[in-house]
Parts: sequence; structure tokens; C-alpha cells
Amino acid sequence: TSSDMKVIRSGTAEDNIRYRTFHDGSVHQFRIIKTPRRDETGQVAGLVGIAEDVTERMRSERELRESRLMLQAVFDSLPLWVFVKSPEGKIVMVNRQMAADYGVDPVGVITLTSNDPADQETQERARALDLQALASDAPVEVADYRHTIRGQPTRILRSVRKAIRDANGVPTAIVGISEDITEKRRAEQALLQTQKLESLGILAGGIAHDFN
Repeated sequence: TSSDMKVIRSGTAEDNIRYRTFHDGSVHQFRIIKTPRRDETGQVAGLVGIAEDVTERMRSERELRESRLMLQAVFDSLPLWVFVKSPEGKIVMVNRQMAADYGVDPVGVITLTSNDPADQETQERARALDLQALASDAPVEVADYRHTIRGQPTRILRSVRKAIRDANGVPTAIVGISEDITEKRRAEQALLQTQKLESLGILAGGIAHDFN
């Protein structure tokens, strides 16, 4: 074929995906590798070809990509921080809300390095939570988790992490969800302060009444 002659003339290998239609009408994908075969003098004397039916593998990879896109769409619809980390602590997926707050693209990768927008104390606290999740079969939850991104006010988060394990129980990922409860805590503190002032007012009124 023309492809064979190209490999022989150029002396370079080819690696392509080709489609083949069978008699039953089914279409299969083949990975075809053609490598030049050389004689004792180094001259191209022919070629060696290998064909592998990769139809099922390509279908599985496509379904995996579609599944990940669907999962990302669900993540992006939530007004929370949602992320997936490797067991080593590298974030491999974040949702749109977290990406926006971090100032990165949603498909970007955030790693716990000196380039992480979070300050050092936050990075260390995050890694400690990751390790707790990896050591536990149950979700690890922190009700008042202080998280500081450089140049931004400190957030108070309610954060949950859970290790994902394979069939052998080996951790393959860490899934995390964090809810920003900063305003809620401020409102609670303001309400508590108001109640204290009201109590002091009642106490002062009682004392004044006793002196009358």
C-alpha cells in the first residue's frame, strides 16, 4: 500500500488509528504500527506491521471522558468548594466556585507548592486533613476550618474529606467538599454580642430598680 511504501522510503515508523468495517456492518478501530526492517548493512529491506483491535479500549476511554465531563458539570453547579486530590496531595480536579476563589482556571491544577495561592499555614493544615482522611475509612470533618488565600481575608470553612479506595483498600484519591460559613459565623457572633448587651441591659435595669 501507499502507507507501506512511505515507511520503506522514509525509513521511519508509523503509528496510526484506522477504521475497518466488517461484513456484519460493525466498525472497529485498529491501532496499526509499521516499522521499517533493516538488513545487515542498515538499508531498509521491508517492514514489520502490527495491528491491534482497540475498539473496546477507545470506547472505554470515551465513556470515561464523558463521565468525567458530567461529574465536572455537577461539581460546577454547586456553590461550594469541591475537589479531588491524589493521595500525594495534588489537586487534580476542582469545581468552578473553588477555581474562581483561587484565581485559577477550573481545568488547571493546584499543587501544594510555594506557588499555591494559599498561605503556608493553610497548606500544612490541608495536608494534615488529607493524611487523616487517608488513615480513616470514615469521612473526616472539620467544623471551623480556617483557610487563607494570600491577599484575601481568612475564610472559615466547614470541610469534609473522604479517601477513595480500590478493591484492595489502597487509597487512590481524596474527595473533598468545603462550605464557606464565614458570614454565618459572623452573624452568630453578632447575635451573641447582641444577646450579651441585652442581658447587660436587663441586669443594669434590675440593679437600678433595686436602688430606687
